[in-house]
Amino acid sequence: MNNLNVQGFKLTNGLELIAKLTGEDDTTLHLEDAFFLQTIQQQDGTINVEYTPLTILGAPTGKSHMGFDVSLPRPSILFPFNLNPGIVERYLKVVSPIDLSLAPSLK
Repeated sequence: MNNLNVQGFKLTNGLELIAKLTGEDDTTLHLEDAFFLQTIQQQDGTINVEYTPLTILGAPTGKSHMGFDVSLPRPSILFPFNLNPGIVERYLKVVSPIDLSLAPSLK
């Protein structure tokens, strides 16, 4: 596992998911702050990885980001995989609980 149990999952429908694995049993994986991974090729040929919400229609969770906590049935997972450390670092910044809304302005 990576830092803080951040793991990638290839789903049977072809999508890739990133999340913190918080628990599991015989039938289900319990995931926190889950996002779909989407790759976008830039004009210069580089590939950018974006974190896409599982749904934009879900009820608000009180978080400052769109990551969802879900229980994922094992049959929906093709395989888990370890992530590139740079992907994990960026993901952890996205889901960080640090709220800077009350920080002093630099203006």
